[in-house]
Amino acid sequence: MRSVTRIQPRSFYFGVHCDVSSWGGGLTSARSLAEALQQAGHSTLVLGVNSGSWKPEGPPKPLAEALNVPLRVPRRLWRFKQWLVPGALARALADLPPPQKAFVAVSPFWVIAAKRAWPKVPVYFLYPCLLANCLPFGWPQRRAPSLWARVHFRAICRVERRALQLADATFVPTDAAFEELRAYSPRLAGRLKRVSYGVRRVQVAREERARTRQANGLIDDEFLVVASGTCDRNKGFELAIRALVGTPRHVHLAIIGDGPERDNLARLARELGLAKRVHLPGVQRSVTPWYAA
Repeated sequence: MRSVTRIQPRSFYFGVHCDVSSWGGGLTSARSLAEALQQAGHSTLVLGVNSGSWKPEGPPKPLAEALNVPLRVPRRLWRFKQWLVPGALARALADLPPPQKAFVAVSPFWVIAAKRAWPKVPVYFLYPCLLANCLPFGWPQRRAPSLWARVHFRAICRVERRALQLADATFVPTDAAFEELRAYSPRLAGRLKRVSYGVRRVQVAREERARTRQANGLIDDEFLVVASGTCDRNKGFELAIRALVGTPRHVHLAIIGDGPERDNLARLARELGLAKRVHLPGVQRSVTPWYAA
């Protein structure tokens, strides 16, 4: 395992369950919060997971703002990976100095790992979604889930419940999320904190907006709705496409991202006569130009 002991301790660590060089809602949330804390005078470090867990990335910079840790799970046990991830992450954290103030997790795996590695450090869970309620939407509709799908689901449920028990506080963005978690684990009520999402408007010059729209095949007076994320059945993007049928013709929908359902979404748009109004540009280096449009 590569040494990460040269990393200087920070006030806050953030843990996301993806590569820090990738993109996604969890990573965006972590980076935005880290940026806000830096503006308030705190030092931060965003921790991700090395997707090539057996491939070293080289020595990190002492003042790096983001870092992948290796996820070392034996290949022969890959079917039980979800059960083993918290322990693997905790072992990786053992090579880092503990955060000076708190660890902020955007994944239940990181909650457990941080508590195992540093029992005295406060750990806060930023609740993205309840996987125990989401995963069944990805199962086949006409046959029972496989044995390994059930093993995976059982592990996720156990990890989520344990993370919610261990976190010093869990932050939820909406009343619906608050009620969902309280129903899922009634003992959590005293440690659930309601913090609303903030919306940062993208300010762009009119000329830049026009260029962005032209590059993406839009004209100036068309209304664009943007959604981003992995194109899987959990997201419900097909519902957005079907809802587009009942909107005026100048309303367009852009679904940014890739995944197993992307081709099916394109097919659905064609079947509904919406091929020119539904845009599926795939993975983008930055979503900002689409927001600007």
